[in-house]
Amino acid sequence: MNCKPGDLAYIIGGEQIHNIGYPVEVLYLYSDSSPKGNGPQWMVRSKIELQSPGGVTFQGLAHDKWLRPFAGPSISHTIDVEIDLGVKA
Repeated sequence: MNCKPGDLAYIIGGEQIHNIGYPVEVLYLYSDSSPKGNGPQWMVRSKIELQSPGGVTFQGLAHDKWLRPFAGPSISHTIDVEIDLGVKA
């Protein structure tokens, strides 16, 4: 699977093409498979209005194959950064 609960992901496909590119939070695995054979489905939530067959919503189902998690270091890692502010001591 591409995602896991708690991931922040963006939508890369689906029947509602207006939602492509929108960020969502992956809440939980809704189903291991869908009736149309599109694989696992996640319940997702967005702060941006999403289009659905029933109208506008902030929460709904998304197939795993239509989601890509945002990449980046996990919270448990630190990054050392040195910044030159141009101030002489």
